[in-house]
Amino acid sequence: MSSGPSRTGVGSLPGVLTLMALLRAVALALPTMHLWGLNAARFLPPWLRWTPLVISVATLHPAIGRLCLPGFEWLSRGRSLVLSILAVTLGLLIGFPDRVWFVGDYLLRMGIVSEAHGFETMFPQALPLDAIRHFWLPRTLGAWLHVAPTTIERALGVIEGAWLAVLACRFAKRMNAGPAATTAVALVVLFGGYFTLFTGYGKPTIEVCLFTAAAGAFGLELVRDNRSAIPFGLAVAAALAFHRSGWSILPGAALAWILWYRAHGRLGAWKSVPHAIGFAIPLATVAVLLPRVLRLVLGFDVATNFASAEVRRQGGVLTVAFSSQRLLDVANVILLLSPLALAAVGWLSSVRREPARRNEAWLLLGLALSFVPSLLFVYVTQGPFRDWDAFAGAGVATSLLVGWILCETLRDCERMSWLAVPAALAVITPTLAQLLVHNLPEAGMRRTRAFLDEPPVRTQAYRIATLDLIGLRSMRLHQWTDAAEAYREVVAAAPSPRALEFWGVSSALAGNHRDAEQAFQQLTARDSSNAMGWVGLWMSATLLGDTLEAGRARAIVATYAPDGPEDRAIQERVSRLPELGVLLQAATVRDRERLRAR
Repeated sequence: MSSGPSRTGVGSLPGVLTLMALLRAVALALPTMHLWGLNAARFLPPWLRWTPLVISVATLHPAIGRLCLPGFEWLSRGRSLVLSILAVTLGLLIGFPDRVWFVGDYLLRMGIVSEAHGFETMFPQALPLDAIRHFWLPRTLGAWLHVAPTTIERALGVIEGAWLAVLACRFAKRMNAGPAATTAVALVVLFGGYFTLFTGYGKPTIEVCLFTAAAGAFGLELVRDNRSAIPFGLAVAAALAFHRSGWSILPGAALAWILWYRAHGRLGAWKSVPHAIGFAIPLATVAVLLPRVLRLVLGFDVATNFASAEVRRQGGVLTVAFSSQRLLDVANVILLLSPLALAAVGWLSSVRREPARRNEAWLLLGLALSFVPSLLFVYVTQGPFRDWDAFAGAGVATSLLVGWILCETLRDCERMSWLAVPAALAVITPTLAQLLVHNLPEAGMRRTRAFLDEPPVRTQAYRIATLDLIGLRSMRLHQWTDAAEAYREVVAAAPSPRALEFWGVSSALAGNHRDAEQAFQQLTARDSSNAMGWVGLWMSATLLGDTLEAGRARAIVATYAPDGPEDRAIQERVSRLPELGVLLQAATVRDRERLRAR
């Protein structure tokens, strides 16, 4: 048993756990969104806000930590770990679906999977497996089973979440550590913030999470045990074929093969057929997809995600990447995705303590560092607060590294194995809070509104994107007043026809026909051919009693042919929003009464 270095490694863990607890307490107590990656629980009821943190902190006391230790040790026996964690995973993913729909392209993805066509038009940047998994498969299975495609999408997400649980357990088991450390590592890898994506999010970043975890687990076996070459190659290839963010894995994959060759290849293992296949699969995938990915990067990403007009307005790529606000957002993203990320500071001491395991350490560090360029230089259009899923692969890679460090920290010091309990809770509690915030629309919308109203001040582009989400989600929840207020703010900053229409419709449904009339007046002034603008102006003016404006709009609407393009456009909107049809019918009745009264 190694005494000195081991104690050094273990000694740093309580400090990291205490620091994380303090940061979370500050994030929960202060009315600011500087630490948005840590404060999800702040928007839950008080007992849910503080109780998990208090329990987590309490287990930092050796007596309480040791009291919980037998349960952790029991879980790692035989198949108990996999079965128990799998059961918890399925229960959480099925019981707490995302009902806020805030993350990334959630609303767009939910909408397009319900349509027969339009995926390629809406997402021209999608890679082959994305279109198959997130459009063709849900629609095909939904048609066969007579189930909504969105329900199929959610069910497939639960299945993928179960596979993530199995991979987390496999990674932990292969560490060959003590029972408590094994359980803690599995929980740390599974319950990063990315876990919440598996509750129904229909974007390939969830597969990037899954296959990054697979690459870490199988890569560890490849480097250490000279096995799993084909599964490792398949995992890397799948990450590449699902999403462009998956290409960040390539440096880590290359490092894995270099470390494998140094450990096993020079002894003749490179002649093995499985290893040749495992090496060829990702190479073939790169060869097939590279031309398309280059076109996407140069034609789409440069203008949208690297050097957009917003980036140029803020001073350029390097200025934005290393600005204080950007670095703070990156830190929040990492802590949201991998809540124990600060434990990575123990990497060097772990490597020094276990020279025989340095290849594993270098592999996992390399995998995590592979995602650093995307963290710094990918400027997501809706901001990291909403588009954090784009960096989910980085969170998984970080959790794998943290899991390895935690295992090595506890491996040689059995009397301190109780630290596995607070370490696991430090990851589980914030992720469960995030899961609940995504499941409770009121809590999720409060958190979103706080992002806009509390410091630090956000850029106009981020504000508009967030307000648009608030407006759309509020309309889905029939919270018309909240939707109208959000779109009023959007119009004040960027009065697009879409924003004006949504402001008008939500204001009318909220009973504020004065604002609705104003919105439709602006819409028709900007676009005199907009059918919804004229119909909405007639509707709101009629219900308001503005006969002059109602007559002006009625004259335009009367020129629309039955079943013509304008009529079909209105019917399409009414089919999506039946409440609008009720309001139009009420306006029709009142208009006829006034005409008869003349």
